[in-house]
Parts: sequence; C-alpha cells; structure tokens
Amino acid sequence: MKSDLFQHEVRKTSSVFGRKEDVSVEFQGTDACTDGKNIILPAMDFEKDISTYDQSIVRGYVDHESGHIRHTNFRELNKFAKDNKGNKLLMSLQNACEDIYLEKKVMDEYAGSKQNLIATSHCVNDNFMEALNTGGFDKEDMDNLTWVAPVAITWEGRKDYGDNLAKECMDLLNADVRAKVERWTKQIDDCKNTKDVIALAKKIEKEIRDIEPRKKTPPPEDTPTGGDGEKGKKGDGDSDVSQGKKKGGDGEDEGKGDKPSERFTNEQGGNESSTNDYEEDEVCEEFEYKNALDDVKKRTQSEHIDLKKGKAYSAQSTAHDRWHHRTDDARKYGRYSYGNLRLAKGQASHYDQLLNMMQGDVNMMRRSIERALFAKSQRDWDFGKEDGRLDSRRFPSAFNGKPNVFKMKADRREMDTALTMLVDLSGSMGGRKVHTAMMCAMAIAECVDRTGIAYEILGFNSGRGDTPGMPSRSKEWEDRRMHTRWENIDMWIFKHFKERLFEAKGAISTIAQCSGGNNVDGESVQYAYDRLKERNERRKVLIVLSDGSPACDTYYDTSLRLHLERTVKKIESDKGTDVVGIGICDEAVERYYTNHVVVETVEELAKSAMGELSQMLLGTKVGINRRSA
Repeated sequence: MKSDLFQHEVRKTSSVFGRKEDVSVEFQGTDACTDGKNIILPAMDFEKDISTYDQSIVRGYVDHESGHIRHTNFRELNKFAKDNKGNKLLMSLQNACEDIYLEKKVMDEYAGSKQNLIATSHCVNDNFMEALNTGGFDKEDMDNLTWVAPVAITWEGRKDYGDNLAKECMDLLNADVRAKVERWTKQIDDCKNTKDVIALAKKIEKEIRDIEPRKKTPPPEDTPTGGDGEKGKKGDGDSDVSQGKKKGGDGEDEGKGDKPSERFTNEQGGNESSTNDYEEDEVCEEFEYKNALDDVKKRTQSEHIDLKKGKAYSAQSTAHDRWHHRTDDARKYGRYSYGNLRLAKGQASHYDQLLNMMQGDVNMMRRSIERALFAKSQRDWDFGKEDGRLDSRRFPSAFNGKPNVFKMKADRREMDTALTMLVDLSGSMGGRKVHTAMMCAMAIAECVDRTGIAYEILGFNSGRGDTPGMPSRSKEWEDRRMHTRWENIDMWIFKHFKERLFEAKGAISTIAQCSGGNNVDGESVQYAYDRLKERNERRKVLIVLSDGSPACDTYYDTSLRLHLERTVKKIESDKGTDVVGIGICDEAVERYYTNHVVVETVEELAKSAMGELSQMLLGTKVGINRRSA
C-alpha cells in the first residue's frame, strides 16, 4: 500500500477507537505524541510503499494512544506528573502499568487491535534485544529492579498477547526479579481507573526503594582539597550535580515548544532536573511505543526529494488542514471560521439570479439527462415472456403460435450513483474562471438534483497564510527539503451529500468569493475521493473543475504534478469509479485526467460534453475525452 492511502485510512480509525468524534490522527514532523485529543505521527513520504508489518506497527500505536484517550484520566495524570517531578522511576512505573491497564481494555473493545499491538510490542522488544546483544547496556542491569522493573512489567503484561519476544525478554530475568514483576503485573487487573494505577505504581516504587534505596547526590567540591588544585577544579566542573543538571536541562528543553505534550513519556517530568537532593534514577527507557515509530519513520521518510525525478511527495503536516461548512462554529479554527464568515453569508436569492442568467443552458443539459434516463428506461423491460404485455416487435412469432411474445416491465432500479464535484479555488482561478466553474457546478447540480443521484459540491485551495499553528516558513533549507508541502489545505463543503439543494443554495453562490491562495491538487483530490468512496452507491463519479497544474509554496513542482497524476490513476483504477477533469479555460486537465473536457463557458459544457457526462452518471458510458469546439 502507498503511504498516502495508508495515512488517509489511519486518520479514520482514531475516532472509532477513541469513541470521540473530535479525536484526530495527523502526520506531522518527526515526533510521535499525544495530548489527550490529538495523535501526532511522523510525516511519511506519500509515494513510498509501506509494508504490512509497518502498517501494523503504526496501527498498534494508534490503537494504544486511542485507548489512552478513551480510558486515561489526563487531569489525574497531569497532577501526578507535577507532584512527582524528577522521580523518574515512579513516572516510568506508572507509564508501564497504565499501558498494560488500557491495552487490555482496548482488546476487549476491539478484538482486531490485538494483532496490531503484537506488532508494535514485537518491534519495541526487538530493539531492546538488539541493544542488549550489541552492548547498549550491561547485562548486570537486568538484576537491578530500579532499572528493569518498568520495562519488565510491559514484557509480562504483553507476553500473553502472543508476542513470543516478550516471553524471551522475561526469561532474561533472575527468578527473584521475575517473581516480583509477575506479582506486580497481576495486580494491574484490579485497577479500575488511572487513580488506581497511580496508587499501584507508588506501591511498587516503595517496595523497590526498600530493596534499592535512592542515592543522595554528593555535595559539589567547591574548594580544592589536599593542595591538589587540579582535582578540585575538575570536581567543581564535572561533578555529578553538573551532569545531572545537564540531563535534566535536555529533558526540559525537549518538553518545551508548540507541539502537544507527550502523554506518558519520561520527557513529561522524569527527565527534568530533580527538585530534591537525590540522584536521577537509571531506568530502562526501551519500552516506549513511540520508539517503534522511529524504525517506521526511517523506512518511510526520504532524506531529501529528488529534484529531477520528483519521486517523493510528503506533507510537513496534515494537522492544520481545514474543512469549512456554513454550519461551522464561529471559532472553529481560532479567531474565526471561513464557514461562518463566508459560506453562511451566502444568499439563496443570489443563486437564483445566477441560475436565471444561464437558464437556457441548464435546460439543454437537463434534456440530455432526461434522454439518458429515457434510454435507460427502455432497457427496463424484460422481453420474451409468456405472459404480460404483447410485444409489437414479435407479431410474426405470435401469428405463428409462439408463446414467448410478451414483455413485462421490470422494477426500475434506484439511481445507484454518487457524484462529487470538486472546484479548484486557487488564485489563478480568480475572476472569470472561478465564476465559470461555479456556474458549471450549479448547472450540473440543477440537472442531477431530480434524478435521485446523490451529490455534493466541494472546493479546495491552500496556503492562505492565516492558519494558527502552521510551521514557520523561515525553516532552514535542509529542513524544508524533507517535505513537498509546507502549507495547509482548505477544503470547502458548499453542498453536503445529506443536504437538499435549496438548503445549500446560499453557500454555493459564494464559490467565486472563496478563491485565492495556492492549490495542492493531489491531496485535495484524495480528500474528496475519501468522502466519495464511503458512499454505498455502486457507481461513483468525481468531477474536478480546474484551470491548470498544482502549484503551492514548494521547491518541488515536479513532485506535485507527478503526485496528482498517480493519485488520479489510482482512483481511476478503482472499479466502479470514474474521474472527469473539466478544464476551465485551460488544457492542463488533458495531462492528468483520462476523461476530460475543456470549456470556456457553461454553454460549451452543455453542447460539447453533457450528453456523454449524463450517460456516465447513469452507468451507460465508460468515458469522455474531447475538447470544446
């Protein structure tokens, strides 16, 4: 599977597992994190193939984090982290216990998550075994409860999933340590909520501290002793306190920034400089699921984009892509919402005025639809029957005494087609072009509205420059060259499938007012198709009205164009789906869309292509390929 299809699929699963409609999964930057509502995954190159194994690892991480969103009390957790800042062992124990607690609940709610969690667990444990075998840490650490207890709890908790590597890891422990870990892990089954998990973690920590007391930090040597100035100077500069602060400072820096805070990682509090006089605990950190995503990231991210071949395409972030509808809350995206600010301001009377201006063309197009419907109705008769209505074409057979000379009206099939119209709203479409596109969309809507065909009208543009949270455009070249797209995509819903035309007239009349910015066609077409393919209709038709090639704030125009070509081909290869490109005063659609027509006005669309388009909508024609006269 290509990475872009996989990314779009994963975004759909989180709300199901999290049982919240506002849960989102986004691909952004290089880190994996969760803030209790949003799951951020590392960005991937859209054109790379992602293996089945890597798909399972990512799904396992999403299932796991969605479980946190469903079952973790983040208010209780944040208070715990604040009160125990600097206690690395306690934080790690709570993290490990909470992971096992919620994963069991996730598997009870969704049986399919088990295989995904096994894959993610196996990847993490495989990294641990590799580090152990290559000298990443001492084998003697396996007897140190402070170091091994958190990760060992995850092994014991996950070995019953079916991950044989977890069992192998448990076999590395001595009998005494293993017995304690098995007892502690069994007690997780008695936890009912995050508060119980925290209490259990504190209980386990106390037992470990009784066996392995926490060491005090030796005071710094401020003055030389024994006349050895050099030693005194070295002790002053390289003391354990200095090193501890350095570690804490690194962790603290990692916790800052605009990205969502990581839910259960040691960066949340354990790595910050200790607020007491104890040394920082040495705890194994090789059990975080986000570590597994580092491996996936290496296999699905390119170091740079090939300017000549343009093979790689990736978005720096999908987290800030926006959908606009007239019913949006006024502050859906911060200070204001385009849906509320523009689409909701449209007037149905303006729509009617525009419709009156092209009534003759609309009537011509409507007659094309009606002729196609009539031709279809002729095939709704079953011929050669022995009873029914006499078939006039079989009079000679009837005269000769043949019994099968009757015909019967077959039940008319429901219109089994779903249609999406997607309008390019980039800056180059401004003026006459976007007005023509709007009129074409209105004309087609008027024609199909009475046929029973389900349809919606969407628009797209990008880089409007007013999206809070978007990465800075001042990033250095070496960082920027990792991704093709650095701007957000705006998707506009002028008419939803569920809306009736008279409800959406006002929003449709604002199409021309929404143009501006750039256009990332490949992803936008994919977004529209993702909505279309969820429909239950047997046939699906996607009509894209555009004036040219993709163009956005990027150094990789070739990658943008190739990505659009590949996206359209993938959609066209889907059985039962047709894609049509209507070029608005531009012939660029001929390059990207197998089925295409170029028009200058609505009149040209009515004369040159509506007949074929009508048949395609009704499933009686497989394609359209012409240029307007």
